Order: sequence, then C-alpha cells, then structure tokens
Amino acid sequence: SDVYSLGVLMWELLVGAPPGRDADLSELCPGIPLRLAEVVNRCLRPDPQERFQTANEVRAALNALIEARDRPEALTSHPYLGLCPFGAEHEAFFFGREAETRAILGRLGAGPVVVVTGDSGLGKSSLCRAGVLPRVPDLPGPMKWTAVLVMPGAHPLDALCAAIEDSIGIPRQTMASAFEEGPDTACRLLRQTLCSGDQPDQGGRGVVFFWDQLEEIFTLGDPMEAQVYARLLRYLESAPPGIKLLATIRVDFLGRLASVCGDAVTRHLYFLRPLTEERLREVIVAPAERLGYTFESGQMVQTLVAAAAGEQASLPLLEFTLERLWEMRDQARKVIPKSALSALGGVEGAIGRHGDEVLASLDTRGREAARRVLLRLVTPHGTRAQATREDLCVDGDVRALEVLVAARLVTAREAAGGTVYEIAHEALLRGWDTLRQWIHAAEDVRLLVVRLEQAAKDWDRLGRPRDLLLAPGLLDEAKAAEKEAISPLARDFLAASRRARRRVMLGRIVAATAVPLVILGIYMGVRIHSARELAEKVEARLAKGRGLMESLDLRHLDEAEAEAFLAFDAGDRGRGEEVWAEVTRLRNEAASTLSRAEREFETALLLKPSSEEALSLTGRALFERAMLAERAMDTAMFEEVVGRLAVFDPHGQWMAQLHMPGSVPCPEALRRARRLPSGQVALEEVPAACEGGLMRLLPGSYRLTYSGVEVPVLVRRGRFTPIQVEAPKAIPPGFIFVPGGLTLIGSPDEDGTRRGFFHAVPIHEREVGPFFIARHETTFGEYLAYLDTLEDAEREQRLPRVALGGFEGALGLKKGADGVWEIEFRPAGKQYRARAGEVIRYEGRKVRAAQDWTRFPVVGVTAEDAEAYAAWLGATGRVVGARLCREEEWERAARGADGRPYPHGWSLSPDEANYDETYGKVPAAMGPDEVGSHPASASPFGVQDMAGNVWEWTVAENGQHAARGGSYYFDVNSARTYNREVPEPSFSDASVGFRLCADVR
Repeated sequence: SDVYSLGVLMWELLVGAPPGRDADLSELCPGIPLRLAEVVNRCLRPDPQERFQTANEVRAALNALIEARDRPEALTSHPYLGLCPFGAEHEAFFFGREAETRAILGRLGAGPVVVVTGDSGLGKSSLCRAGVLPRVPDLPGPMKWTAVLVMPGAHPLDALCAAIEDSIGIPRQTMASAFEEGPDTACRLLRQTLCSGDQPDQGGRGVVFFWDQLEEIFTLGDPMEAQVYARLLRYLESAPPGIKLLATIRVDFLGRLASVCGDAVTRHLYFLRPLTEERLREVIVAPAERLGYTFESGQMVQTLVAAAAGEQASLPLLEFTLERLWEMRDQARKVIPKSALSALGGVEGAIGRHGDEVLASLDTRGREAARRVLLRLVTPHGTRAQATREDLCVDGDVRALEVLVAARLVTAREAAGGTVYEIAHEALLRGWDTLRQWIHAAEDVRLLVVRLEQAAKDWDRLGRPRDLLLAPGLLDEAKAAEKEAISPLARDFLAASRRARRRVMLGRIVAATAVPLVILGIYMGVRIHSARELAEKVEARLAKGRGLMESLDLRHLDEAEAEAFLAFDAGDRGRGEEVWAEVTRLRNEAASTLSRAEREFETALLLKPSSEEALSLTGRALFERAMLAERAMDTAMFEEVVGRLAVFDPHGQWMAQLHMPGSVPCPEALRRARRLPSGQVALEEVPAACEGGLMRLLPGSYRLTYSGVEVPVLVRRGRFTPIQVEAPKAIPPGFIFVPGGLTLIGSPDEDGTRRGFFHAVPIHEREVGPFFIARHETTFGEYLAYLDTLEDAEREQRLPRVALGGFEGALGLKKGADGVWEIEFRPAGKQYRARAGEVIRYEGRKVRAAQDWTRFPVVGVTAEDAEAYAAWLGATGRVVGARLCREEEWERAARGADGRPYPHGWSLSPDEANYDETYGKVPAAMGPDEVGSHPASASPFGVQDMAGNVWEWTVAENGQHAARGGSYYFDVNSARTYNREVPEPSFSDASVGFRLCADVR
C-alpha cells in the first residue's frame, strides 16, 4: 500500500490529477520519458505482487534513471550498434547491465582474475568493453590502472604481444621471448616497465588485460600458443600486484579451457545470465531517450521485449532490429514509429531480411562470390573463423567482400598480422536462413576436403609413393574440393595424381605400339626388383610394430588405477587426483604405443594388401586400442575403433572376443536396456536360457528380476557378475528399496571438465550396499509438519529462509495468528506470496502455471536442518534409520548401473525435468515444480526429480556435504547425475532442498 501511495503521489506531480483506473502514463503524457512512466505504472498495478515490493526498490529504479541522465555524452549520435560489440566510447548508450558491471568491478578489485562466461549472444564482450573497462581507472587502491584489450584471433601470442607494445611500449619480440621463458619472466618484465619512473610516494601503475572471446585460442589459434595463455592465467592467480586479467569465453568452451588451466579458471568464473524483461526494456528504451527520442507506444516496446525474452542469442538480434528501427525513425516528431517494426518483420525477421536484401543487390556471380566468402568464414565446428583478404579473395571475390563489409554482415579489424575479416556475429549463423542453408549444403564438400587432406598426409608420410595417389574416379570426385580452401600439400597431391594419370594414359599408348618382348623384359625386371624392395619395406614395418606391441605393459596402469579408485572411494580426493595424474600419463603412453603400432601394421598392409600377417596384426592392435578405450570409458573412441576393427578382422576372431558373453545368476525375468540414437533408453525382452544356475548374456545394460525386485545390472565381457537380492519385509511409505550391487560412479568427461566444472571423481565401478530412498524430495508440507512439533526457539532456528544472494532467489516463511503458514518466495526475480491451501501462479508459464507450494520441495534449509528433520523422522518411528543420502547411494539411485548421465538415459529434453530451458529461460517462469511433475525422467529404480527442480543435500565420504541434481535455475549440464557442488553445510538457498535415505534393517 505504501508503494501504491508513492505511485499516486508521483502521478499527481507529473499529471496534476489523480490516476484513473487502468491508466497508462506513457499514453496519457507522451512527452514523459518512457522509463519514468514505467516506474510510476508499476507502482500503481492492481496486483500487489506486480508492484515494487519495497520503497528501496523504487528508489533504485529512479536512481538508475538519474545515473543514465548524468552519463557523459557519447561521441556518436547513433545509440544502437547492431551486430557490432559496444566499446568504451559507447558507454553513454550501454544499459541493462549495471549490477553485473559493479559485480565484476568488485571482483577485479578484490582478486587478480575474472572470467566472464555464458551462452553466445548474451553480451559478454559488450558488458566488459562498455561497462567494465571505462571504470578500470577507478579500481580501489593507490595504483593507476590501465586496460589493455587483446583479441586472440588466429595468432594469439602475436596479438597479446602487439597489444602490450601498443599500450605499454615493450617491443613485441622482447615480449614474445619473455613469454617463451615463462609467465614469471613475462610478468616481471611487465612490472619493471610499469613501475619505471614512479616516485617513491606513488602507488605505481597497474594493467588489466582484457582477453575478449578467449575461445578463439581453441577455434583459430595454434595449440602451443593456447598453452601460453593457460600458463599465464594460472600464474596470475598468485602473481604480484599490478597485473590483473578480465576475460570472456563462451560457456560451451569452458570445458576445453578448464582442461588446460585446471582449477585456476573455475575459481574465477562469473556466469552471465540472460537479461530480465525489465532490463530488456531498459536496453530498448534508454538509448533512444538519451538522444530525446521515444517509441511510439508501450505496446511496441513490449512486443520487442517479448521477442527477446528467454531466447538464446536474442540480444544481438534485438540490437540489430533496434539499429534498423533507428534508421527508420521519424526525426520531425522524434519518435520511432510502430510501422517501422511491422516493415522489418519483427526481431526474428529483421536480420534475415537484411542479409537477403544485400544478396539481392548482387548479380548471380556476385551472390556466388558472397557465398564462397561467407563459407570461408565458418569453421568446421560451425563457429566464426577469421581470414585475411588474400584468403577470402582467391577467386577474385573482392567486390563481394566489400559489399558484405559495407552491409555490416562481415567486419574488418586490424590484428597483429594485418587486417582480418570475420562474420559480424554468431547470431548470423543461426538467424539468417540463407547462410544456414549454405552451411548445411556445404557439409558434404567439407567431408570430402577432410578425406582429401588425410589422404595427402598419408601419401606424404609414406614418402609420396605412386600407389597411394588418387585413382581416376576419385580424382574426378575431388574436383569439388578444389573450389574450397585446401592446403598446399593437398594441391600437390592432386597435381601428382593428375600427372600419374597422364603417365598411365601415355603408357597405354606406348604399350600398344612398342615391341611386346622388350616391354615384357623391362616389366619383369622391374617387377622382380620392386617385389624384393617391397618385401623388405613390409617386413621393416611389421618388425617395428611388433616391437611396440611387445613393449606394452599394463601392469603399472592396473596398479595405479586400483590405488586411485581406492583413494577416491575413501574420500581422499587429494591423494586420488595425485595418483590419477599418473593413471592418465600411463593411459596416454599406452594409447600412443598402440596407435603407433597400428600405423606400422596398416602401412605394411597398404604396401602389401595380400599380407595375412599385416592384416592380423592390424586387427590385434585395433582390438587392444578398443579395450583401452573401454577401460577409460571413452565411448566415442571405442565405437570409432570397433568400427574400423570390422574391416581388419576377416575371420571374425577379434569381433568374437568383443562380443564374448558374461554371466549372471539365473533371474526370474530380464529385459535389455538398449540405448537409442536419440539418447533415450528402450527396454526390450530378450530370449535367454539358464544352464547350471547361470545365464550367459551379451555385454550390455539389463534389468534383471530377483525375489520380485528389478535390478539394473551392467553385464561385462567374459565376467561373472554376482547378484544377491534379499527383499525387505517392509518399505517405509513414500520410499523405494534399492538393492545393493555394482554401479558406475563419477564423470566420464576429460579431467579438466570433470574436476573444474562437475567437481566429480573419474568414472569407475563401485559396490554400493542396499538402502531405502524417498521417491520424491521432502516437501514444504512434510517439513511444516515437523516445524509444528517444535518449541518456538527451535522452530525459529529451523525455519527455511533465504536472503537475496546465494545461487538465486529469496524465501521467507511465517506462521499466522490463525496457525496457517504463509510463504513469501522469490525464485528468480518475481515475488510470490501465498498461504497454505492457496496456489502460486507463475506469470511467465503456459504449462504447469498453477502450483501448490506445499508440494514444492522444501528449500532454504541448511544441511544441518535436513539432518535435524531426518533425526526427528527416525525418532518418531515414521522412518526408522532416516538420514541424508550418501553420495554413492544418491548416484546409484539416480543412474542405475550403466553410467548414464541422466536418470532415464543419455539426453534430457526440456519437458522431462525442471531446469532453465524447461520454461524457455524466462525468469518470471522459473521456480520449483510440485514433486513428481516430470515422471518421464524417473530413474531405473523409479526415483523421481533427480534431475533439476532443486539441488539435494547429500553426505560425502569425508563427512562434507554436497548438493546434487541441478535445479530450475541451472542448465541441463548441471542436472547430470554425477555433477556436484560443495557449499558449506550452513548454506541455504531458494534452489537447494533434500531427499532422505534410510538404512535397510
């Protein structure tokens, strides 16, 4: 009511009369700044939950208007930048990210490294360039700070050294030599240069390096130069004061960065979230207002907001649309008209229409040239590539390139090696249908280029023999590849193949006219000499390969693996990781040895295709590689090697070993769990027979029934799997019995991602005993029943509560004078209030909008609160032996035996669980669902909601607590069965709850 009264007062001051029912200030007084009108309108909304919740929130909104007004004037009169990133010179027109700017500056002031990550198209570069960098000189402390922008590009080290030379004055060759010696030498040189000339009473100079689009060190740069960046990032964690690092990287490259930087990067991540609708409105309206313009109606603004809210990579498309709208503004009325938006076709159609208009301005040859230019600016990974003018204009496509640059579809910028070109934004790769179709159509040619490049490398590696040149049919097929950008080696290979074909044709002519006996004599002599020479080459290759195979000894690997897994299972993560580093080294050595042996055998087979020994040894090497890949749980490598093995196993001996059955005690019933290409799992009946109390089954995942209980079992090649199931006499209500057995625990991802992102142990098999687990998370209703039994002091201590902060959201719970509980809940930016018996209705949802909050998983509880609830449940006799689940129990209940990343299979779609994409990443739609709302993702044991909804407290081996399962506010990767976070047990959050386990007695 106070906020409403304040809104009435502001309305009367602006209009001179009280507000009418459903009145809109922006329509009543078009001259009033639209953002000010929206603040007043929000104060006056009929629904109290839609208003500002406190006077402080109103003050913050008004302060934001004042700060925007007081910003320095920009040098440009164009407030929208389209697909171009904002720079420091555009600070006056950069809106919507003030909170993030302050947060990043605060972290830069307190620490040496901040890595901003998030999805493509969220505005990471613009936030840092226009929000953070202009305020770097104001960082706290006595130092005078300078920002240095570095875009890694195709030559990351050159780019870094050039930026240092331009801003600090150290010659790039001197700097490059220092980096080669190591990051300590390079940083010492930087500090010496920065501090030279300082007076004793001065604080000195400091530098903040801004590495923009750090993923380019993987997509464009040399791997060795990427290591330079990684070493520098690790070093800067503990470097002397005066050098700081700010970087941006797309979230899908975070795993690759973690693999080279380890924990150094994960400790300094800042995750950038999509803009809320309120912030999007500011992005749309404020820049125009800065120059005295308004949008014709509030509905027009809402249309733009709705088109951008929750859509991935929508921000650059929105900015592009705003740029075009600005060009169509009514300068006489200082208005951006509604008709302009209709003419553009909305946000989604604007960028595609612009691209197609540019292509339509070219003739047929020009359009084909533009296609070639654009495709050369796309990597095989589907990301943007960089290229020089010479690379792009090999076919005389100069005019097409100039047109694309002029139309801002392609950008040109100066780099260390000269001018480089790239597609203006990755949004073009998704939002421009014509370009997307070209990329898809070119995939076959790209595959041909890859095959051609590999054939050329093999030809060069084996000494460029004639018998490896392309046959006439393949040579004709390769013509399509010549239109693409192929290596000089590949062009030499094609030229040599054509010369060889001409020689063959000439030889045929000579053979038809020369004296047959002379030809026959020469031919026989050459054949005898060549056969002897060939036999020597083949034997040399086989001998070298046999030597490599004999040198292979996996005993040390066996011992190291056993020691590492023992340490991990005992909760000694430090010792486990130490030994695991040795396991990784031994595995890599073994893989390298087998790969080299296979190449020797395969080379011998290429030289002499009829060699049975070469064929057999190639098959053996591939089989051993498959076994090593399976041991490392590297499914992709295993499938690739097995696919090749079939070609080198004509008698089927190796494939027979691959499919050697395992055995289990005879079950009452069985079904095979077959993984589908979609990632889902299909349960199929399979015929099988018992013999001597055992059943032989092909390797794979099964559901076997014993004593009426269905058990997930992973049958291993040639191995007996013991299974003992003793069904309990009684199961607590709401709980599920999980029989003991072997299960795969941990992450199959490469070590950097495993440690840095998922905080998990390496995947391995572990024995887990029987236990009970709750079918659902503990709900508010169940927890309130516990609170009602407590004395006032203890009830106050155990109340779920969350202040703003943590992962996300806020929460308050209180009991009214009439004894009815009431919740105030802010899961992701929207405040809700409801009493027990009333539903919460999520504004931004089209499905599952009305929810009974007492059936939500209880959140805002600490690990100690959860353990106190479990103790009460056990003491009352409702669930004897109730407790928090141990991590290995939680993981077995979630994934069964076969190592699946999600409870129901290998993929998770938005409607199968509650995570950020379930409701379109729209903040107003985010929040917990009633337990059991997503049965499609039930685990093999029938446990529900183990992916998403809310994080769940568990107990680790070392006594620490870990949160598992992801939540409504986090992405699909956080919902993986092996992902874990390790907050303090006193931590509480609006996205963290718990479920219980119990001992089987």
